[in-house]
Amino acid sequence: MTRISYLILIALTSLFPLETFAQKYAMHVRDSIEIRSNAWQDTITCQMLKPTSFDRDAGTQTFPLIILLDQQNGFTFEYNLSTIDILCMHQQVPQSVVIGVPFPIEKRWYLTSFDKKENESISGLDKTEKLLFEEIIPAMRSQYNTNGPVILIGHSRTAYLANIMMVRHPKELAAVGAFSGFFSKEFSAYDMAKAVSESPARVPMIGANMNLWTGKYCHHYYSAGTSIEEDNYLTDYSIYYVISDTLLKSRNNFSHFMVGVQHTHMTSYVISLQSMLIDYFGEYSKILSHWLYEKCNILSGDKVAETLRKDFEELNFRYGSNIIPNPVHIFSIASHYYNEEELEVCNQILDFGREYYPMDPEMAPW
Repeated sequence: MTRISYLILIALTSLFPLETFAQKYAMHVRDSIEIRSNAWQDTITCQMLKPTSFDRDAGTQTFPLIILLDQQNGFTFEYNLSTIDILCMHQQVPQSVVIGVPFPIEKRWYLTSFDKKENESISGLDKTEKLLFEEIIPAMRSQYNTNGPVILIGHSRTAYLANIMMVRHPKELAAVGAFSGFFSKEFSAYDMAKAVSESPARVPMIGANMNLWTGKYCHHYYSAGTSIEEDNYLTDYSIYYVISDTLLKSRNNFSHFMVGVQHTHMTSYVISLQSMLIDYFGEYSKILSHWLYEKCNILSGDKVAETLRKDFEELNFRYGSNIIPNPVHIFSIASHYYNEEELEVCNQILDFGREYYPMDPEMAPW
């Protein structure tokens, strides 16, 4: 059965104090890119986060790309950037390139709809699709090494857009977050469930472990709250849940319905984003915990660096994309063996880290 997670509303400021919005980040730095869009016939400035090591170690790393729609909602956008940085600092998600997409307020409805302007052959939604898949994503790959998983996240009208993009691009997107979304006569809950059930695997897989492969299909995270203002969204998504539970069958591990108890419309976005990223990158976050609480106590000698390398090779296989170690992986494990006076093992771990962070002075042999 498709998973449902019931999330309890918590005091947000206890987790992320207001100081986090001062644009000071632990694992990332701020950047921006100007997109001269043929699709939108406009020039847009996308705000970004990039890993702190990007400029120093450019060319030796690949990163996930997280696309946050609705950059124009300033406070929420800044909150989500800080959330991603904090999750990265605590090893819940890997260092990523995060880019916002600002929708002009007066055009947001049109650019997320099937409406066509007079004498035009494509809709506003089609134009946004071209912006994302023909302009932004290629630019990120060429300029920011985003050859890892591509994750698209939207809210409300842009959740509607994100759902349609998942149906149209099931191989290009590794995960989609569509929070407080809805359906329409042009794109119904049944339309989506049927299309998802027929979509191809992102990469063909064979072998005994194929059912465990995290990246086999695009992951779909959709959510709504139980507050009055979320009633319509919850109704639409509940209908989709029932339909998809029948049609998706073997794909149930890739569909995640999150119901937020008393979540309001905007709360649904920020809480759902946290839950989605923690769940999607769960295999990544397990690695350091398994090492600090298990493997460091039983492994020694040449097997240590070899096992750590294999852990990330298996991780990349499971996701079908490249996900690299965080410096914290390297320093935490190396420190353990240094404290155990296994200096050779410590330096083998640092050698592994220099493959990704060759210019980091702290990766030098201890």
